[in-house]
Amino acid sequence: MVFAQQDAQFSQYMFNTMAINPGYAGSADVLNASVLFRAQWVGFDGAPQTQTLTANTPLKNKSLAIGGNLYNDVLGPEQRFGFYGTFAYRILFRKSKLSFGANAGFDVFQGKFSTLDLIDNNDQAFIEDVKGKFLPNAGFGIFYYSKVFYVGLSAPRLVQNSIYEAVDGTPTNGKQLISYYFTAGYVFQLSKEVKFKPAILFKFTQNAPAQLDVNLNFLFVERFWVGLMYRPSSAWGVLLQFQINDQLRFGYSLDLSTYELQSYNNGTHEFMLSYDFGYNRTKIRSPRYF
Repeated sequence: MVFAQQDAQFSQYMFNTMAINPGYAGSADVLNASVLFRAQWVGFDGAPQTQTLTANTPLKNKSLAIGGNLYNDVLGPEQRFGFYGTFAYRILFRKSKLSFGANAGFDVFQGKFSTLDLIDNNDQAFIEDVKGKFLPNAGFGIFYYSKVFYVGLSAPRLVQNSIYEAVDGTPTNGKQLISYYFTAGYVFQLSKEVKFKPAILFKFTQNAPAQLDVNLNFLFVERFWVGLMYRPSSAWGVLLQFQINDQLRFGYSLDLSTYELQSYNNGTHEFMLSYDFGYNRTKIRSPRYF
């Protein structure tokens, strides 16, 4: 028996938090939309590829915010795509905010298992394809933040739907497992032109090893982000972000495996584009750090 990656993984999670925490909705205090494309283990046949489109905005009542997350995730013969709507309630303190978010939506799963080249052609788990299985789900998130720090805890999918049905009376163990995410980050002012933002993500999924991501990011002249990423026993990489103007941001990250798999792929590449609509200099006096 083996266990493997189930939910999509992101290296630029600190700038794409809506994808993993519904409590993040409205934190930018403007309507924000972001697109992300991730190609994992480029050159490896059947490697994961992920695309996401997220959007979120506060409502006229400043305590409320809404958002949405549309995604497509492909891994070998498997494909998942889905949509989740998000609602968040925010408690406004003098210098910080505490947000409680909930999301609800669905995943659609399909697996072309009959196309696999099997060692055992009688393996019952791979004889039949899964065609467009509808998997409703819901999750929650808590996000506490100010202008210079954030802490979040989330579980974007709480329903453990069965993915694979029994074949010819042989039960299978394929189901959606709950993943918990803890994130945190802080911005330190090193000088007038340089800021330092360490960030971490801790992910725990049942029947899988816990995973830690550590990021060390530097911001220069409020425009250029340069960072290093390390995922123990898995990968390391670099992260670049460029604030093109007050509304548009472009990001890129490169991950390199730290184990034998690196010999068989050309790294993991992630591209991100983010845009703030309705940006108002009189309303937003400081740049966004997450």
